[in-house]
Amino acid sequence: MDFLSNRDLLQAFDMHCSKEGVAGNGALMRLAPVPLFFYQHPKVAVDYSGISGQITHGDKKAYDACRYYGALIVAAVRGEDKNKLISNTFYDDHRGWFGDKTLHPEIMAIAQGSYKKKGGYQDGIRGKGYIVNALEAALWAFWSDGDSFETGALKAVNLGDDTDTTAAIYGQLAGAHYGYNKLPEKCQLSRFQTIQLQY
Repeated sequence: MDFLSNRDLLQAFDMHCSKEGVAGNGALMRLAPVPLFFYQHPKVAVDYSGISGQITHGDKKAYDACRYYGALIVAAVRGEDKNKLISNTFYDDHRGWFGDKTLHPEIMAIAQGSYKKKGGYQDGIRGKGYIVNALEAALWAFWSDGDSFETGALKAVNLGDDTDTTAAIYGQLAGAHYGYNKLPEKCQLSRFQTIQLQY
C-alpha cells in the first residue's frame, strides 16, 4: 500500500480513460448523481459534471454536454421554471456557473434551442449513441412533453435507436423538474416507502 502514497504516481495517473473523439452518450446517462449532490454549489456542480464525463469520454463535446445538462439539473432542483430551463438564453443567464470555459459549438447550438423541432423524428431528432444527438433528443422530449413526465418518456423511447439511454437522460432532467410526487402512480417505484424506511 505504500505505493499509493507516492505523490508522483498519483500526479502521473491519467484519470481520463479515454481520448479526444470519444463522445458516446454514456457520460450523460450516468450524470444525475453529480449535479444532485452538488446542487447547492452550482459552479462546482457544473465543473464536476464535466469532469465526470471525462473519466470515460475524452471529447470536449462530452465534457460540455455534461456541464450543460448538469447545469439544467441543478437549476431544476433549485426550482427554476421550465420556461427558463428550456430558454435559448439559459446558458447566458447562468454564465457564472460555467467559469471561463465556453461550450463547444455543437453543444452551444443545442443550448440555443436547436432541439426545438415540432416534427421531432421527422425533423431529424434522433436518440443515437453520439452524445450530441442524445442531448438533443432528451431536450426535445422535455421541451415537447406537455408538462407530463410520462409523455416525455414515451416521446424519448419512440424516437427509436438507443431508446433506453435517451429515456434515461430525459428522465434525469424531467425527474429533477417534476419531482417524484408528480410522477403518475404507474411510473413510481413500487414499495418506495419500504425502501425509505430501511435507509
